[in-house]
Amino acid sequence: MKFYNCASRSDPKDRLIDYSAFVEGLRQPLTGRRLLIVEEVWAKFTGDKDAESTTLGQLRPHFTHPNFEHVADALDVENKDEVEVTRKRFMDLQADFSMTVFDEDKYIGLVSTAWDV
Repeated sequence: MKFYNCASRSDPKDRLIDYSAFVEGLRQPLTGRRLLIVEEVWAKFTGDKDAESTTLGQLRPHFTHPNFEHVADALDVENKDEVEVTRKRFMDLQADFSMTVFDEDKYIGLVSTAWDV
């Protein structure tokens, strides 16, 4: 996988690293029970696990931690109820979080508690 932008420079020594592509290449996809719990959380917000987007306002009431602004920061969106959150962005965030918790049961418990499912 290429993690650089060679079209922006004529000299290969001047290639720029595409950090988004690099991180995407490192991200492990959600699978098994981890995927199922995150889909359950998404369906709780949207009413449909296949919905393409929701708003921050729909996520907010389901988050049990008092500092919801950390969720907005992690999603890289402004902390306003009308801001759109895509399914892909939410799933990517959860996949990133999943990579930090090695024990599957602990991850399931953390997600279940955080999102009240």
